[in-house]
Amino acid sequence: MPCRFSTTRRQVASTTARWRHNSRRRTVLSPTDVRTWARQRLARQRRAWVDGEGTWPLIRGLEPPRAVDIRGGLGAVTAWTSAWAAERELVGVRVMRETRLMKGIGSQTMPVRVEFESPRAVAEFAGEAQAWDRVARRRALLLERWPQLAAGVGLGRLYDWMDQAGDLDVDRLVAVADWVLANPRSGLYLRQLPVAGVDTKWIEGGQRRAIAMLVALLQGDENATGETEKEFLRLCGLLAPVARIRERPGAPP
Repeated sequence: MPCRFSTTRRQVASTTARWRHNSRRRTVLSPTDVRTWARQRLARQRRAWVDGEGTWPLIRGLEPPRAVDIRGGLGAVTAWTSAWAAERELVGVRVMRETRLMKGIGSQTMPVRVEFESPRAVAEFAGEAQAWDRVARRRALLLERWPQLAAGVGLGRLYDWMDQAGDLDVDRLVAVADWVLANPRSGLYLRQLPVAGVDTKWIEGGQRRAIAMLVALLQGDENATGETEKEFLRLCGLLAPVARIRERPGAPP
């Protein structure tokens, strides 16, 4: 029969820690442990996942207790089981339980693994659903504007930008990319871009790399990174700024 125990989060951490110590460092994962793991996995994979990569469901085993663990620390086991029972249900996240017959103890039902049906489910469990939804929404907007981008991957490279940018920044990004595609070799200087609301200050304020990467993807150049000013200017067909020579007072003409 299932273990039931009413406990606080602090008690769960304390008893689970003692249990791990007494179980010869057996890794038994609490909800907090899996949430930390989900955040780390999302941080590593978010760019690929938003582009449709990954294999689902994603499964994380919980290393449930054995009979020896239960006999050696029933309080920790019941606290751990109760912590999982207290987790609220989330769409796309399933805590799978099994009933196991343990010698000298009897039948015990406990959680054995967590299954995530999608990247969005991982983000929800990790507490990052709002950011994921914002990025997915903006990625969909870019795909609607340029359907040819759906044939490959790459927009995930803009994940952090799409998360942090304002709506006006997204509109300006689209406008700049449209103009560059229509004028691939304009021969203008950056300050001369005839796009409403776009100036050097805005571009150099964190938008340059996003513009370069989007333009590169639209041009079919998937290897470009947009990390340097030189590459940005090349991709956008703009001229490099003229270096200014400052004259010293009193210097001969």
